[in-house]
Amino acid sequence: MAVVADAESRWSRVKKSYKSGRHAFVADDARDRGGQGTFSQQVSKCVGEADAVVVNDEDVVLDDFQSKVVSWADVLTGSVERHASWDEILMHQAFSSSHASKCLKRHVGAVLVNARNDVVGCGYNENPYGMNPCVEEAEYENECFRDRVRNQAFEQLSQQGVD
Repeated sequence: MAVVADAESRWSRVKKSYKSGRHAFVADDARDRGGQGTFSQQVSKCVGEADAVVVNDEDVVLDDFQSKVVSWADVLTGSVERHASWDEILMHQAFSSSHASKCLKRHVGAVLVNARNDVVGCGYNENPYGMNPCVEEAEYENECFRDRVRNQAFEQLSQQGVD
């Protein structure tokens, strides 16, 4: 289980005891989230691996926060049965669709539903119609098509003298 809060909320909670100031907090926060440096915590990876995420951005009464954490713990341990919501079911389908993409860098899935949550379409990202996926195009040399197009456009602008 992960408990997360936005940077502004975290700063407001620690600023009185953070002697080094806001710039040091921002640097420490970036280090800890991204896992850079010897003493980093890789917080973003930990949150990504969590089975449940509790958002703690607001000023919350301790009893209310504890109640929220305990209710999720009950679900995670199987003490309480909880069925998935439609949003969770549909996001799972979109995530599953993303695995069909042969893109080298980006795996994006989508599910379109009507007002009754009936699936009316699903898909995933791929190269434009008529082209093979990047991984199957020998001329791309394992480089992403989108990156190639962007880099070519930047190179053309550079040759034209545009910054």
